[in-house]
Amino acid sequence: MRTLVVGIGALGGLIAARLRAAGSPVWLATRNAESAARLKASGLRVTGVGGAVSVEWRSPP
Repeated sequence: MRTLVVGIGALGGLIAARLRAAGSPVWLATRNAESAARLKASGLRVTGVGGAVSVEWRSPP
């Protein structure tokens, strides 16, 4: 199953990172080019009660 997460705020970022860390293919949609560039350059890091999750993101071809 492929998942599209719209928005990489607190909730969208957490869901996307957890799904990605579990090995699921995830697509992200951001509101602006600045967020997309930051995500591509730095990846996504989510820290919470369950620990930290860091994932890299690639732009679609």
